[in-house]
Parts: sequence; structure tokens; C-alpha cells
Amino acid sequence: MAAEPAAAEPAAAEPAAAEPAAAEPASRVVHVHTILEYVTLVDYSELMVVDFFTTWCGPCKRIAPVVDALSVEFKDVVFVMVDMCESELEDLVVRSGVCAMPTFLVYKRSKRVEYVINPSPDALRALVIKHK
Repeated sequence: MAAEPAAAEPAAAEPAAAEPAAAEPASRVVHVHTILEYVTLVDYSELMVVDFFTTWCGPCKRIAPVVDALSVEFKDVVFVMVDMCESELEDLVVRSGVCAMPTFLVYKRSKRVEYVINPSPDALRALVIKHK
């Protein structure tokens, strides 16, 4: 009698592929469209950085990617963008004293602590770090 061939050993199970990590968002910036949205964010944010901008402003366009990157880096800070050309927000722009763009306001525990016009990327980052 011929010997039966040895049974093949079961192949080792390959480790399950790990679930791909969720991609980090390119931005966590909140675009507000009403005064109520704005006031609610001011009232409930520990630290909030507001960018008053227009879509046609060159310096506004240049600083926008920096704001996006900072919003991802500093997850505990709320970054808000206010389009100064939105008719619903005209009163907010006036009441905030914004007269140039981009203007950044910083709120800490509902109190305005900074007002900066056209900061450099490094100055904007330093501003966030200063108030953390």
C-alpha cells in the first residue's frame, strides 16, 4: 500500500488588513452666514479666531490656506470665516469695527481679545499660540 501524501498544512491566515485611517480634513473652518450663527459660536467657544474677508481680496486669498492649515493643527480652536460681502452680515461687520481686510478677531471665553489687520502667516500662528 502506498503511503497517502501528507495533508497540506493549512495556510497561515494573513492578518486582516487594517481599516484605512480616515483622511484628515483639509479644513475645519466654519463659514457663518447669519449673525445668530456668529453669536452662538462666540458664546460657546473657548477660543475662536474670526477671519473677515472678501472673495475678491488678494491678501484674503493668500491667507486662507494658512487659516485652513491652522484649523487642522489647532483642533481645540474654532476658526470662523465671515464674508464681508454677504448682505446678512453687513451689520456684524460694522458692529465689529472691521474696516480693512483681511481682519482677524480673536475671542477668548466670549470676550474679544485681539483685532489684527492683514497678519503674516507667522503672525497669525503666533496669535493663536498666544491665546491657547
